[in-house]
Amino acid sequence: MRDQLFATYRRGDEPAFLRLCQQNADVVVRCFDEWAVVPEEIRHDQQAVGTWGRTLVAIAQVLAALGHPGPMRRILPTGPENPLHRWADAYRRAQQRSELGEFAASSERLRALLADMAGASGSAVDDLRAKILGLLGTNDLKQGRLADAIRYTEQALRQCEANGDAEGVRIYTENLDAALVAKAVEDRTPAAAQLVRAREAIAFAQHLSDTGRHQASNDVLDRLRGELDGDHAGARYLGKVHGLIGLNHFRLGDLAAARRHTERAIAECRRRADPVGVRIYTANLATIDAQDR
Repeated sequence: MRDQLFATYRRGDEPAFLRLCQQNADVVVRCFDEWAVVPEEIRHDQQAVGTWGRTLVAIAQVLAALGHPGPMRRILPTGPENPLHRWADAYRRAQQRSELGEFAASSERLRALLADMAGASGSAVDDLRAKILGLLGTNDLKQGRLADAIRYTEQALRQCEANGDAEGVRIYTENLDAALVAKAVEDRTPAAAQLVRAREAIAFAQHLSDTGRHQASNDVLDRLRGELDGDHAGARYLGKVHGLIGLNHFRLGDLAAARRHTERAIAECRRRADPVGVRIYTANLATIDAQDR
């Protein structure tokens, strides 16, 4: 159970992770104290230790929401002596400000929080630091401060990579791309219109897919694919395009086409050094293979 939970978290498969926690909550609670001890064989690897700690925190958070507070108390002691509670509360207040559209006020709180956390270490601290940097990037993007948005989002992405946080890497990779496209538009680069067109087409195709119109989604993507030759700025999205086409074919029951496009998505992501895309589409390919057996 432990290995399955940890692997699901590392893979970034949040629905499966939540489902495993919910279905096996009693077992996980009983075993949690044993899991909380970092295995001897990874203690020399700080990245592995950090990933282990973040996985424990994620499990404990889900269990706490299910009415099992013990694991969270085990890894994060309660009481005013633990600054993590104060920092987490400060982050939540800054997040609320951002949700209300008070981006400057939110960022002011976040920068003060980063200063307060200076010198602190540990997996929970690193996880919070990534979220703070990511929200600073989001606030700057919404205020049109694009250079700052790119800088903070790059820092959030690097922190998530160091943390081994696959879901954070996925989120901030997408956020960074949005900021870079916005900067290209602001700078009126020749590639700007092509990037915007490609992103809008993919977003529309994703909406069609999410609402069950898989063939219509593929029609949009096939037209876009015809535009994305080697010189087109939007060619950087070919992995995403083939990945979504593959998913649509899978949902339409055409496993051969699903496999073909998903393999192409993996190849495109490898060619463009996109580890997030490789991870996502490799998992999709495994699902296709399992269905085809």
